[in-house]
Amino acid sequence: MRKVLTIALLFVASLASVAHARPYFEAHAGWSSYSMTDVNSEIQAVNYIIAPFHMNEISGGILYGAGFGADLSGGASIGIAYDRLTGSTDVGDATGSIKYDVPGNVFRATGHYAFKGQGSARAHLGASLGIVSEDGTVSLSAAGSSLIHGDIKGSGALFEVFGGGDFRLGSQISAMADVGYRHAKAGGIEVDGTPVYNASGDKYSVDFSGFMLRAGLKFFLAK
Repeated sequence: MRKVLTIALLFVASLASVAHARPYFEAHAGWSSYSMTDVNSEIQAVNYIIAPFHMNEISGGILYGAGFGADLSGGASIGIAYDRLTGSTDVGDATGSIKYDVPGNVFRATGHYAFKGQGSARAHLGASLGIVSEDGTVSLSAAGSSLIHGDIKGSGALFEVFGGGDFRLGSQISAMADVGYRHAKAGGIEVDGTPVYNASGDKYSVDFSGFMLRAGLKFFLAK
């Protein structure tokens, strides 16, 4: 994390030296839908075994994050950002429980072009490239037995496209909102260092691909 912060600070410092650039810090939150094909197939198999109990499939989750960037002259904007993607499900009673907690970490380079508009609002179109990593756990408990816990790890490429708008709230602050689609599949999944495979014999993945909605605030660091 210290390396990430150092890179971000160097990035902002370099942007500040670019003519007509307005560096900013951004904080955002939102919601994403997920594919989760392998995870949900496994949950379906678990539900067959534990019926009449039922564990919900993972179809989406809250996201939150932050970033640094700069608005450039001519309507372009570039930046780097981090998103935390949440996703979990569980089922249990007094005799035991099962829980899947499969959050994702997204690091992305992003950019968009804002069209000229009237007043304080401007529409924009953009895209991001980056990586998504899985950093989750699966746990199983039963009455009279110790907790069984496995760490889930994996990573993959990310690409997203989005459209939205910026809404100026003051000279140093603006609101932003984006809606778009993200392709992000964390592959090569390992549980406690051991590779795992799906029912087809392919490498297991945690698929965060789906539609997304982000909204937040941009705080400009220069006038």
